[in-house]
Amino acid sequence: ADLRTWTPPNRPIAFVFAWPPCDHLAVSGARWFRGKGLRALALSIELFAVAAEVCEASGAPYMIENPVSTISTYWREPDFMFDPASYALFADDADTEAYTKRTCLWTGGGFVMPDHAGVDPVLGSVMHRVPPGPDRKNIRSATPTGFARAVFAANSTGERPNAPLAQKGPS
Repeated sequence: ADLRTWTPPNRPIAFVFAWPPCDHLAVSGARWFRGKGLRALALSIELFAVAAEVCEASGAPYMIENPVSTISTYWREPDFMFDPASYALFADDADTEAYTKRTCLWTGGGFVMPDHAGVDPVLGSVMHRVPPGPDRKNIRSATPTGFARAVFAANSTGERPNAPLAQKGPS
């Protein structure tokens, strides 16, 4: 969904998890930046900024996830970084998440970073081995199951220090 046109619900929000597109920000694609042009960069920064505004306005614990990128240059350093292997024991099959993919998190609103429950990253970096094709982007951008479960467990206290967002969407 495009957050620029999203209207938040008129009720308390328990948690916000944002994944702004990283296509034009991730340093893994730096060699293609110049060919993408300024508009691609500007749109990516705008979408990240809107995600940050929605997260901060929610009053709820939140995290914005993106791979190592240029956002630190334009905004601020991430609050946390992780590799999927660090949370693999939360997955159904830890062996499938025994890999590295340095991922950054910008957090707030009382977000609790879960304790590691991981395995050795015996698979190394698997993202560069994903074959070209229509599913490549989705495969590379999928949030590891183990990490998602760990975040849910660490942030499911039942106490939510938030307030409903105003009916007006982000400006």
